[in-house]
Amino acid sequence: MRETPKSLRAYFILVGLVSILSSLATLTTQFEVLVADKLFMLLVVLLSVILGAAYLYLGANLPTLLRDKPQVPVKFAGLAIGLSAMGFSMMGVLVNFYIFYQLKRMAKEAAPEVEEQVLD
Repeated sequence: MRETPKSLRAYFILVGLVSILSSLATLTTQFEVLVADKLFMLLVVLLSVILGAAYLYLGANLPTLLRDKPQVPVKFAGLAIGLSAMGFSMMGVLVNFYIFYQLKRMAKEAAPEVEEQVLD
């Protein structure tokens, strides 16, 4: 299957929205649980909101980033692979590997003159 910038754009926006909404829902519905491990849980929720915002930013600007700064979405996908591995999410690692290679392919197609930036 061949991904397009529009399909990855939709994926990034969807993941960003779900991440932010689930983090906010965790704060509101699990407040009593969060009191026990308040600092740790607030850091986890804050990290999830930041990553959700990054996904939204990438989704909103993906075509431009692929053309002008292809290393940004590719490096973000690499970061997502690492975070999925740290969370012991094999499915997350596999999905992010797939997205990583699709982004590299799209970046090469969008801006062949910056191919060496994408390969690094």
